[in-house]
Order: sequence, then structure tokens, then C-alpha cells
Amino acid sequence: MAPPNLAIFYHPDGFDTKNRPLMGRRAAGKSFLDAWFDRRSAEETFCLAAREEDFKHFVDHAKTRRVTGKANWLRLDRLESVSQPGTLYFPGPDIGQNAWRRHRRDPRGFSIMGVTHTICTKAVMDGISEWLTAPVEPWDAVICTSNAVRQSVDYLLAAEREHLARRTGATRFPQPQLPVIPLGINTAEFAADDTLRGQTRKSLGIGDDEVAFLFVGRLSIYGKAHPAPMFMALERAAQKSGKKLHLILAGWYATKGLEKAFQDGAKFWCPSVTIHFVDGRDDAARGGAWRAGDVFVSLVDNVQETFGLTPVEAMAAGLPVVVSDWDGYRDSVRQNIDGIRVPTLLAPAAFGETLVDRYAADIDSYDVYLARTTYNVVVDIDATAQAFVTLINDPGLRRRMGDAGRARAVGDYDWQQVLGKYEGLAAKLEDIRKAAPAPDAKQRRVWPARLSPFEMFANYPTRTPLPGDRVRVLSEHVEHGLEGIRQDTNAIIDNSENLQKNLRSFLAKLGTAEIVLSDILNKHEMPGRIQRIALLMRLAKFGIVRITPAEGVMSVKPGPADG
Repeated sequence: MAPPNLAIFYHPDGFDTKNRPLMGRRAAGKSFLDAWFDRRSAEETFCLAAREEDFKHFVDHAKTRRVTGKANWLRLDRLESVSQPGTLYFPGPDIGQNAWRRHRRDPRGFSIMGVTHTICTKAVMDGISEWLTAPVEPWDAVICTSNAVRQSVDYLLAAEREHLARRTGATRFPQPQLPVIPLGINTAEFAADDTLRGQTRKSLGIGDDEVAFLFVGRLSIYGKAHPAPMFMALERAAQKSGKKLHLILAGWYATKGLEKAFQDGAKFWCPSVTIHFVDGRDDAARGGAWRAGDVFVSLVDNVQETFGLTPVEAMAAGLPVVVSDWDGYRDSVRQNIDGIRVPTLLAPAAFGETLVDRYAADIDSYDVYLARTTYNVVVDIDATAQAFVTLINDPGLRRRMGDAGRARAVGDYDWQQVLGKYEGLAAKLEDIRKAAPAPDAKQRRVWPARLSPFEMFANYPTRTPLPGDRVRVLSEHVEHGLEGIRQDTNAIIDNSENLQKNLRSFLAKLGTAEIVLSDILNKHEMPGRIQRIALLMRLAKFGIVRITPAEGVMSVKPGPADG
């Protein structure tokens, strides 16, 4: 039996690393899509997108992976089409909006599979809370990329359940499945390359007997990792080992201020260490940096991190790693096998209330909130320095850890392994969905916050059309009215040529005799009752047809001013 397919919810913001700032979620999104195309290269692929230009972007991406199967555009305003592949992959955890869209059609139409990236933004935390009140179903899932992020999600949901129970007396709280599945990488991209290693080290001036530490990622004090503990630990390691040390920072700065802070910090905290700044956005430069390093280091101290791809990439490159004992690093790096995790310390929960208040009130921006948080996270500098010294002095240990990490990356984190788990999850969700009882066909399914404007504002007009209303084409106004519509047509919502064609076809079917509205809706050979009403209302708006109330129906309903 063929593994389940996925419809990819596609917007370039989640997958494009060329034309947008390089961030972890985009890098992970592109890596996932590359691997998905490789896995399904000869099969049909499905893209759920709001705009045709986004679908074309999806197709262009597929071409770079030499996909030969047909690409299908599933329109976001016709969500029922996702039932063909059966599972919608959404590149984030906030799946509530799509659950609402599905609910209005068929709750069992398909499953939704989301994934966690950063979960500390207000928008994402609100989205996770919404799972308990949106029509998210047990045949949906949000993949937690680490055990740490799963526990954080559980904390948030527990608090929301407690609130709803106290506020409304609620006792039933459906939620999605929350499996822990890591992000993946293409491990082949990180294979050893001795020639490139030699070339890169020579260009940077790193001697054969000198040890190069490597950091890859955004160079951000508040958005990734404060560099001071790394700098201080390297300086102590240099003094204690007596070895010439190098630090390759393969990354990118968001601002000139951050660039200056890193460069000044390096001079101040580790003057004995030679620092090399490499543009991590350049594929060739980043590839050379991966091969030139001897030890990878990432002392993340930031709540924005949830999984952490770079230590896994380092393992795939055969490098031993020294990382902070933090979030997803605790899953991926096995202590004293693939590398060394150094202890971290976080301020007690009660001391974060002021930070929450300021962020919730928009007094502090998201960046300021992250910065205030990260200054309350401590990485053990002495333990880090000792880990550095241990690896500096033992090349054999570096090789053994590097080999173990490479085997682990290939066996557990290669996308082809991870995508197999995605497909297994999709099959499980399909089984749950198909076993669920059919929804009550008589039950009205609405999205309360997104009601039809013609329902929510039905009290605004004098009246609405009724089945017994009489409709007559005013022949003397047809041509002039159609020309007026042509001139008035707004390119934002209408294609003028198509609209004129549809209006004339509709008018031909109406004929010249008076006709009852119910006959137009039920008997005319026009596609879709909604389209018929839309055409009729457009013609009436421009005086081409007249809609007369049925006998006995008030033409003007009383208003509050009438007493």
C-alpha cells in the first residue's frame, strides 16, 4: 500500500531562503520541501495556496529538484479539495484557522498536520490556546520537534483548560495528537571533504596543529545566543591548554549594531583567540566552514529556540559538539557520546511576570522580550571551558564523538528517515478520521467569527430577496447598463471580459418574461446557486433587472425610528 500523500500549505514566507531573511523556520521549511520533492519526485504533489503566484513559486521549487510528477493547485477558498491527498501539512503549530475552514465544509474531510518552530511569540501562543476552542479534531496532529517543546505546549494547554473549566464549566477538551518527531536534514550535504577542509583552513590561516571551533547561525545576542559565555570559555581554554585556538563565526547580522557588539565582545572577552567572520548565508562559504572546524559550539540561551538544527548538521559533518543543555539539544546530543552538554540555569517562574506584562501590553517589542529573557538564562562558563579543554587535548575523542554523531545523524535525523515518520503519522490520523462517527448532517456548522456578511448584517437592509420575489429584465437598460458595468469593473475582484460573458449568458437564460426567483435558483442551467445570486444582484445594482417583493411582503420593514 502506497504511503499517504500530503497537501503542502504553501506560502513563500515559510520556505524561501533566497529572497527573505534567513531564519531557522525558513531553512527548515526549505529543507523539508527539498526532501519531500526528492521522495515524491515521480508522483503527484499537492499545493494548497491562496494565490496562483504562490502555486507557481511552488512549481519553480519543484523544478529545482527535478520533479516529474504532476503538481496540483488546491485553492485555499476550496478547501474540500484537500480530501484527495487526505492530509494537509501546515508549516507551523497554529492550525486553528484551517480547522475552522474545514469545519464549515466537512470536519472529516481531511487531517491537518502542523509542526512547532518558535512557540514564544504572542501569535503562536494564542494559536496553540485556540486548539481547545477551535474545531481541531483527534485526527489532527501538531508535531513537537523536541520533548522540551512538547512539555512547554502541555504547560500552556493545561493552563488554558484550567481557565476554560473555571470560566465556562467546560469538561471536554479535544486536542490534536502531539507526537515528538525531530526536524530532518539532508545528511549527504555534510559529508566529509578533505580537499575543501584543507583549502578553507589555508585561506583562513588555520594551522594543522591548531584547533578551530565553529558556530553556525544567526549572530544575534537576543535572538539566538549571547556570545559572552562562549568567548569567555574559549579564552580560559586557550590559557589552560596553551594551544592556538580559532573561532569561525559562520553567520549573519541583522543590524550593524549587532555586528559591532560581536566584534567588540570578541576583542574584550577572548583576545587570545583568532576570530574569523564568514558569511553564513553564502552556501559555498558555509560549506567550507563546516569542513574547516574541529569542534562545533552552540550555547543557545534563548526561548525562541525549540529544536536546533545546527548541532545535528554538525553531527552530520562529523564534528564533536559542545552545546548548552537546553531545549531540543537535550534530545539530539547524547552526553559524552556525540559531544558535551553544559549545564544551564533559568530564573524562577514568578520572576517573569513583569516580562510578560510588558510584552503583553506592547511596551516591549518581541526582540526586547527575548533580550530581557535571555539575560535571565545562565550557561555554566567553567563547565564549557573544561569541555573545550578536554576536546582540545584529545584528538582521538574528537574523532570518536564525530563518528558517533555522524552515524546518529544519518540514522535518526536524515529527512528520508523523518519523512517516513511523517507518513506513518498521516496513516494513523487517517485511521482515526475514518473510524470517527459521521457528523450530524442537520447540525449547522459555522465559524462564529467569520459569518457570512449577508447573515451577520442581515438587519442592515430593508429586506433580503425571498423565493417568491419576481424578477424582470428591463430590456431598454441592458446595453447601457452592461457598458456601465464594464467601465465600473474593479480589477481587484473582477475580470471584466469574463464578467461580461457570464452576465450576457445569464441574461439570455432569464429571457424577457417575468420569472419567480425560486425558478432562477432551482431550474436555470447555470453553474452554482451562489453564482446565480451574485450575477442577479450585480444586474439589479446597475438597473438591468428589477426584483419585486412577493405579494403580501412589506417593501419597507419598520425601523427603530418608526417607534
